[in-house]
Formats: sequence, structure tokens, C-alpha cells
Amino acid sequence: MKKIIIFTALVVIIALIISSVGSCSVCSNESHRNLFNEDGTAVVDTTLTETDFFQIENPSRVHFYMEASGSMNGFLRGGVPTDFKTDVWEIINYYSNIAPTVSVLSTDGGVTKGIDLSVAEFQNPFNGGGFVSGLSTNLCQMIGTIIENTKAEKNEVAVFISDMEYDPVGAVAPKVLASVFATDIAKILTNFGYSACLVVATSNSIDKHGALQTPNRPYYYLILGKAECVAGVRNCISIMLDDKHHFVDNIETGFNYGKVPHKIVDYSGCTQVRNEDSFSGISDAGCSFVLGLELENYRWLLTTDSVLLKECLHFESQNGAQVVIDSISFDVQNIIDKQLQRDVMAKVHISVTQMPYDCDILTWNLDIPATNTSKLQHLFTDIPNSLNQTFSIKEFITGMFRESLVCKEGKDNYIHIAK
Repeated sequence: MKKIIIFTALVVIIALIISSVGSCSVCSNESHRNLFNEDGTAVVDTTLTETDFFQIENPSRVHFYMEASGSMNGFLRGGVPTDFKTDVWEIINYYSNIAPTVSVLSTDGGVTKGIDLSVAEFQNPFNGGGFVSGLSTNLCQMIGTIIENTKAEKNEVAVFISDMEYDPVGAVAPKVLASVFATDIAKILTNFGYSACLVVATSNSIDKHGALQTPNRPYYYLILGKAECVAGVRNCISIMLDDKHHFVDNIETGFNYGKVPHKIVDYSGCTQVRNEDSFSGISDAGCSFVLGLELENYRWLLTTDSVLLKECLHFESQNGAQVVIDSISFDVQNIIDKQLQRDVMAKVHISVTQMPYDCDILTWNLDIPATNTSKLQHLFTDIPNSLNQTFSIKEFITGMFRESLVCKEGKDNYIHIAK
């Protein structure tokens, strides 16, 4: 009889050990069972569609437009090299196989006109001061014209290079014009119905005598088209500028970023279940893990500021476990196999303690800082023709985010944890 009891006890103990090793405790309420199976693996989300994931696409054509007005002369004067000429030429040349034309725009007598040149025809006057002028700038007309000639549905992308000084009628009532500029830009971009990205750069600026005016005058690349194509061009232009230390920031609107690509990079004090977002065997002391976020498709601000990224990441425990983001580090590559290609992983170090129950579900998401202008604030001014700032750029950015032009975020993500 004793042998039977001992044998039965051993069977029970062995069964418990196998159970604890072979599976993990899954939370029992209905919402948990909808997210994870009994073995701790995630339930396949059948509601996901292709639009839930954002993927960069190559543009079929890139059409460059450059403003040539009086305010641009400091960048364009002949006889003296400027960072503007060096960087713009490198960028145009990089896309020359799909950018057969450069259009030079200016406003004369209230009418915006353009000269279309091949890349080869553009080079000599661009380097030699051939585009220096006394003409004005009607940004609304220029951007409207560019949009009319851009077939975004066919993956065409337009890049407008400008100092973004809104000066359609010289010095007549500039502040009055700027007050309605945001509304005008919002209407233009909303009617366009696609995406826009503003890449901000700096260059030295030269006066008419060849003397240095300022070493850090801002100018801009406005990229227009389908978000997936705009993002690729944004990355390449930003990489080239960043390599020369001429990059300031980029800001974009009309993006549907989708779900954040991610993976578990490392963990401690627990066991990962089948390479899933699921952990078992967590002790009473808790566990820690590293969540790797793949952010190369996202706005660069997220990948250059760990404090901001921490503010944008939100974790919530359904059953009351304590979740803390301990630190964030970045692995950034902008050149892969000698090609301009961005690869960014943010490694988010997370600790989980004080689990009141045997299991829990962590819900997390990433807020996109779409309208954050923290790195651009120093460029805003109400004074026209300021060398180190840009009159009306604040109003332009405000217009980017009005109406229906918003950046959408992806669905929530879930991590299963169990003791």
C-alpha cells in the first residue's frame, strides 16, 4: 500500500514538473484568452491587414524643384562654394537615374514660372551663380504647381528645395500674409491627399561681395508624394545631410505608421516562450527583458532622443504588475553594403516586478511625436529675412497638421508574462 502511495505521489510530482516546464500559466479571463493560447503563444490576429504595417517603397521618379528668388542668393552666388550647393548637387546626382529634370521656380509680377533643365544643364548655372535673382517667392503658388505635376498614385515624388521665406509681394504686409499662410498651406496639402515631409538643413550664406553672412542659415527640402515613397527619400536626403553635419530635423504629416516592428532581444529571470512576446517562469523577484523596436521607417526624432522615446512609449499592466522602462539605447546604421540604407533599433530595457497574480498581460503602444517641433523652435521668427531663422516656417508647419493631415499610429501590442 505504501509503495502505491509513494508511486502515485511521484507520478503527480513528475506531472507537475512537466507541466511547469512545457507550458506557462495563461491568465484565465476572456480578454486574455483572446490574446494568448494555453501554451503562452499569441493568438493569430485575423483582423490585421497590409495597411497595419508600414513599408518603405522606392519612388518611380523624383522631380526636383528649386526656388530661385532674391532671398536664396546667399546660397547661390557664384565664385564661392556653399554647403547648400555641395549638398543639393550630391542629392540631385544621387537620384539622377530617376530624376531627369530639375525645375527652377521664381515669382515675377505675382506669377510663378519655372524653367525645366536636365541635370546636366542645371549643373553649370547652379555652381556658377546663374540663378541669382531679385525675384520674389509665392510659396503657395509654387507648391500648388508642384503638386499639380506630381503623380503620387504612380509613386512619383517631388522635392522642393527652398528657404521657405514667404514673400509673394516683396515687403508689403508680410505679417498679414503670414497670418493666413497656415490656412492656405493646409488647404493645398489636404486637397493633395498624400503625404508631406519637411527636412531641415543648414548652410553657410554669402553676401554679394563674397563675404560670409552666417555659417548656419536654415533651408528646407519639402518632399511630397505617397508616404511609403516619401519615407525612403526622406531617409536618403537626411542621411546625406547628417553625414556632413548639416542636418537639423525632419517632420512629416499624412503618414500611417502602422504597427511597430519589434522583437525580444534579451531577457533575464524568465524564459521566453517559442520566440513569442511571452515569458514564463518568472520568480517572485520579477524579470527583465529588452524590447527591440525597429524604427528606421519612423520620424528621426524618435531615434535621436531617448528621453522623448521613453515619453512616447506607454506600458500598462492588466493585472497590476509594476512595469518600468529602465533605459533606452540606439543601434543606428545609415550605410549598409555601401548603400544609403537606414537601419535603426531602439533597445528598450524593461523590468517587471510585484506581480500580484500568477500571470499578466502587458499592453504597450508608441505615440508618434508628429507635431513635436522641439528641434525647430530656434528657427521660428516673426521678422522677415532673418539669416539664422525663417520667417513663416512656423506657420507652414502649423498648416501641415491642419484639416485631415494627421499621422496615424498602429494597434496595441501585447506581452504575456507568467510565473
